[in-house]
Amino acid sequence: MTNNKKLVSLGIFLCILLGAVYLFKDSPIQVGVAGDCENYTCFTTLRVLEDLQVDSTFGSAGAFSLSGTFQLGANGSVQSQQIATTCHPTVGVSASVAATSTAYISCVGVTGVTSASQVIAQFSTSTNAIGARWALLGSKASSTAGAVDLKIMNLTGTAAVPEAASAAAFSSSTKLWVVN
Repeated sequence: MTNNKKLVSLGIFLCILLGAVYLFKDSPIQVGVAGDCENYTCFTTLRVLEDLQVDSTFGSAGAFSLSGTFQLGANGSVQSQQIATTCHPTVGVSASVAATSTAYISCVGVTGVTSASQVIAQFSTSTNAIGARWALLGSKASSTAGAVDLKIMNLTGTAAVPEAASAAAFSSSTKLWVVN
C-alpha cells in the first residue's frame, strides 16, 4: 500500500472515530444491577473522580451514602452529617424554678454532636402532660461532645422543681435533629 493510500485510510478511520464520538457524546451511561447486564452497562461501583453534575432527577432505590461534605442549593450551608435521633433528658435541676422562669436540662451520649452542631429539639408527643407544665424553649449543642442542652420554662403557675414535678415525663424520648 502506498503512503497516499495509508494516509487516506487513516483519514477515513479518524473521521469515523470523530463522528462516533460526536454522535454519542450526549448519550447517558446506564448503570444496571447484576443480572440485568443485557440492557445496561453493568458496574459494581460507579466512581466519579471529578465533579458530577445531574441536570435532571437523581434517584436511588437503596441507601445513598456520602463520606464528604455537601451543600444543598446555591446559598446552602456546607454539611458533613445530619443526625435524626431521640434522647432521654436528665433534669439535673434540684432547685425550685420560679413560675415563668427557665432552667436547663440535658441529653448526653448523642453520638456525633460537637460544640459546633446545630440542634433542633422537640418533646416527644408522648409527653403531652409535660406541655401543660413545662415548655421547651430552645436547644443547643453543649460544649461537651455528645451533649445537648435544652432550655425549659416553668408553666406550672408556681415555683416548681422540674425533677419533682415531672421526672417521668422528662425521661420520655425527646426528638433531636442535628446538623454538622
